[in-house]
Amino acid sequence: AARDQAAPRRRVLRIVLGEHRGVGLGGRTPGIFGMGDIGRRVATRARGFGMEIAYHNPQAGAAEEFGFTHWIASASISSGWGLAAKGDTREGIGRIARGLELWKATGARAELPRFNALLAEVYLLAGDVQAGLQSLKDAQAAMQETDERFYEAEIYRLKGELLLKSNNVATRRMKKHEA
Repeated sequence: AARDQAAPRRRVLRIVLGEHRGVGLGGRTPGIFGMGDIGRRVATRARGFGMEIAYHNPQAGAAEEFGFTHWIASASISSGWGLAAKGDTREGIGRIARGLELWKATGARAELPRFNALLAEVYLLAGDVQAGLQSLKDAQAAMQETDERFYEAEIYRLKGELLLKSNNVATRRMKKHEA
C-alpha cells in the first residue's frame, strides 16, 4: 500500500525536474475574446512563445497596437453595417468603404464577396441603386476570382432588390413626367 502512495509523488517530481515532455506552443493559434488588460497580457505572452494570435475585440486601439489589420478592417465593415441597420446609412457606408480599403490593402481576397454585398445592402437602404449595383459587380468579380460562393445567393437577392427599386424609381419618374 505504501508503494501505491509514492507513485503520484514520483510523477510530480518528474514533472518538476523537467522529465515531463510537454506540447510545443510555437505555431499554435490561441483565440482571445476581448483585448482588455487580461487579453493583452495573454497575447503578449503567447507571442513570446512564437504563437499566432486570433482574437475578436470591439476596441480597434488594441488591434492597432498588436498589428491585427484584418480584424480592424472586419470590425469597421461590421460596425458600418450595424450603423446603417440602425438608420445611419451615411456613416455606415463610410465605415464599410474604409474597412474594404484596409482589407484590400492587406492583400486578402477572402470575404470580399460578402463585404461588397454588405456595402450593396447599405446602399440599398440609402436608396443609391447605382452604387449598390456597382458594389454587387465588385462582389461578383471577387466571387469569380476566389471561387468563394457561400454568399452567392445573397448577392443575387440583393441584385433583385436593387433592380426592383431601380424599376420603381424609373416608373415614378415616368409617371411624374406624364402628369
